[in-house]
Amino acid sequence: MKKILMIKINLKPLSKIVLIFTLLFITFGIYSCGNNAKNDIQARDDLKARSVKVYIDEAIFNLVEKPILQFDTLDANCEVTFQKVTAWESMAKLLSGETDAIILSRDYTHYEDSLMEAFHVKPYLKMPLAYDALVFYTKYDYLLDSLTDLQIKTVLSDKKSSFMKFYPKLKEEPEFVTNNHLSAEAVNLKKLVLGNLVEQKKIKMLGTSDSAMNYIKSHDNTIGIGYLSQIIKHPEFKTLRISYIDSSGKYVFPRVVHQSNIVRKLYPYIVTHYIYIYDQKKDASMRMGRYLSKHGNAQKYFLDNGIAPAFAKIQITDEG
Repeated sequence: MKKILMIKINLKPLSKIVLIFTLLFITFGIYSCGNNAKNDIQARDDLKARSVKVYIDEAIFNLVEKPILQFDTLDANCEVTFQKVTAWESMAKLLSGETDAIILSRDYTHYEDSLMEAFHVKPYLKMPLAYDALVFYTKYDYLLDSLTDLQIKTVLSDKKSSFMKFYPKLKEEPEFVTNNHLSAEAVNLKKLVLGNLVEQKKIKMLGTSDSAMNYIKSHDNTIGIGYLSQIIKHPEFKTLRISYIDSSGKYVFPRVVHQSNIVRKLYPYIVTHYIYIYDQKKDASMRMGRYLSKHGNAQKYFLDNGIAPAFAKIQITDEG
């Protein structure tokens, strides 16, 4: 039969005090660890609450970068990170919930509408920032100065048609150049210019809006398709004036593509730059949206860059 050795420890008073302090230290450590964990979670939640991730259509990145940085500087409780992507990719990020906001120059496409309907996704809040113009532009010394809306539709939708039929002085048919097929320019071209007509004319689509402009600079017989805000600071370009028949059946003669004519709706292809907000309950996202769409600093910035602010009282005066 095995004997069990029993050891009895008699603690002296000092040893008891050491044991008590040891137990207190362990208890305090456990309590502190719990508090630290709670504090870490709170810190992460606070960071998430004030962080705003934004994906921006590359075609208007240069236009909106400065007002975003202004907001990030002025609002101490918000930290903005933003990235330049294609228009299609920015919308994909929004629909997948991978971003807090996107800045984009178009509405939903038919494909995106169908996708949202299939998955029961309601349209996200979108705030207009500014009104721009989809323009046809050329090098400054190009022969043409104006076109008609009907001519553009006819040439782009009919393989047998050409600008040389309308303008015999042209030595050869011009080449159309624009941003890539995932761009908002491509979507706005189909919606605003072609309407329900199917594009038949071959259009050269390059990687970015900048690459399209660089191509126009180095090729004489070309017509670019882009935004007024993209080319307004490039004196080597000119925008072609467009005449058209408005919704009331009235003929509108070709005017200079200018912010005043955008405001007066005397240009046929007006584009809206939007900010889409993924979650309206996120205060930081909403603060940024309100700043870009309504604050005087941001709206004046768009005005100073040659387009029409969405939230402003504009008085047009005739200086002539």
